[in-house]
Amino acid sequence: MKNRELLREKEMLLAEIEAWNLELEARVHEKSEALQKAQAEIVQSEKLATLGYLSAGMAHEIRNPLNSISLFVQLIKSGMDDPEKLEYVDKIVKEIDRIDGILRKLLDASKRPKFEIRDVLIHQVIDNTLEIFSPQIQLHKITVNRDYRNIPPAIKADPSELEQIFTNLFLNSINEMASEGTLGVFLDYDQKYITIRVSDTGTGIPAENVPYVFDPFFTTNSRGTGLGLSVVLRIVKNYKGKIEVEKSDATGTTFCVKLPL
Repeated sequence: MKNRELLREKEMLLAEIEAWNLELEARVHEKSEALQKAQAEIVQSEKLATLGYLSAGMAHEIRNPLNSISLFVQLIKSGMDDPEKLEYVDKIVKEIDRIDGILRKLLDASKRPKFEIRDVLIHQVIDNTLEIFSPQIQLHKITVNRDYRNIPPAIKADPSELEQIFTNLFLNSINEMASEGTLGVFLDYDQKYITIRVSDTGTGIPAENVPYVFDPFFTTNSRGTGLGLSVVLRIVKNYKGKIEVEKSDATGTTFCVKLPL
């Protein structure tokens, strides 16, 4: 009887030790994931800081000769009558404008331009941005699914900055869906954060590309500059928020944005 009692105690102790080991492993795993996430955020911040330093110098060095080229092209155009040559000049002007647009995007991704802080309702910004995309949504026969669980109170922000977040996310989602897809917008809030999820029913981001989607110049779209999500990341960080690819597989992609109340 004494031996049986000791065996039972031994089994109980072994079970407790196993439970402690499992709990310890879970805690180590949780802390490791948190550390990796923190390191990834530091790396992203360093990339944005480096981009800011380089882009300011590049924009200055490129814009000076670009302005001179634009001026001389306009002078050439004013004294030209040949329709074919005028067409070539117009194409040069268009390409100059395209370079200037890329420089503007580069600066937007790296530093905060002029901003005006006021009370902003997130759901109104989302609705206004969706309205801008209504021609593309109708053209591609995309269904918009708004899931506004709770309308958050107004926050102090620049509405044009918040609009940039949703412009880039909606544009990416629409480009991922050939036709008859669904663009989902989820909105909710708790005591700390406003949560916005933007989802699509596209083909998803390849798993090997997910860690790099917020990197400047990273793009799989031949027409893109790879600066859209860098702009989003910079704006979200300005408001002490968070953004991540919450899900991406063959059924589509979901971006999750959290902005503090």
